[in-house]
Amino acid sequence: MGQVYGERWEIVRDLGQGGQGQAFLVKDRNSETAEQYVLKRLINVKRSARFEKEVEAIAKLNHPNVLRLVDSDVKAEPRPYLVTEYCRRGSLEENKAAILEFELDQVMGLFEKILAGVSHIHDAKIVHRDIKPANIFLREDGAPVVGDFGLAYIEETERPTETLEAVGARWYMAPELADGRLEEVTPRADVYSLGKLLYWLLTGNIFDRERHRSDRNNILKYYSDETMENVNLLLDKMIVEDYRARYADAGTVAGHFTALRRLVRGGYPSLTAYPRLCRYCGRDVYEKLDSEGTALRNMGISAVSGSRWSMFRCNTCGHLLVFYNDVWSSKAKPLADNLQ
Repeated sequence: MGQVYGERWEIVRDLGQGGQGQAFLVKDRNSETAEQYVLKRLINVKRSARFEKEVEAIAKLNHPNVLRLVDSDVKAEPRPYLVTEYCRRGSLEENKAAILEFELDQVMGLFEKILAGVSHIHDAKIVHRDIKPANIFLREDGAPVVGDFGLAYIEETERPTETLEAVGARWYMAPELADGRLEEVTPRADVYSLGKLLYWLLTGNIFDRERHRSDRNNILKYYSDETMENVNLLLDKMIVEDYRARYADAGTVAGHFTALRRLVRGGYPSLTAYPRLCRYCGRDVYEKLDSEGTALRNMGISAVSGSRWSMFRCNTCGHLLVFYNDVWSSKAKPLADNLQ
């Protein structure tokens, strides 16, 4: 028989050690089922206050897309522990190859459920602070659950983290957390991480800081359809250095993401993106023609009330698109208008 915790949880095997604790696969000696769970044991007893906060955070939550707490003992000697459900399929990180084979709408459905879980967390006045692929797990049925609350911050409670301690994974961490400005911990920090997570789900890659629109990282590098510019517009309000310019919380993101998913499903391009892949031959991309030159005048079209006409031509088949609006000018509509 393996080591037993709380006269109930028998260790089946070691799952490895993280920064805060040691994890084990365990079974319930008091149960007749073969169901297995994960027991996390605290390593550094000096982190007991943080561990208690983690247990407190999970205990407040009850949502299908949040890891379920089964048992805990924060006073156990010599090591406090907690027990959660076991997600047999592992983390998103461990399932990266499979996720990259998903259809686009499958990926969006996956992220929509993650948003639902984080929205519940934010509603409970908790900031996760460590959202990344390694901390989102998949149940047997493929449903994602948000886990690992070792760095969670519960609003209106005493903060066990040192004032200048940076928390979270570098690639996904909000800048204000990296700089140690913990007096500014808000759900907006998770919004930043969620933006990075969405980008990772869609591309399999990640980048440093707020560079999702660079030539190297732009989502349109991976998708030839201008519909995906709608994703860029969403990321513009998530992956931004000034936390005050981000969406307020995951619930706000979820509202916009529902609209975004509808636009992508319907193939509706963003009003701020140049048309890309030809809608007639599908073999080449459009180029923008001079909308103030002879091309439009020869068609009997002229500007009205100061507005501009925009004309695009496929380089291969010659298919033309003509638009009458200002959306490709500096007066482009804001994201809130485009995603209604």
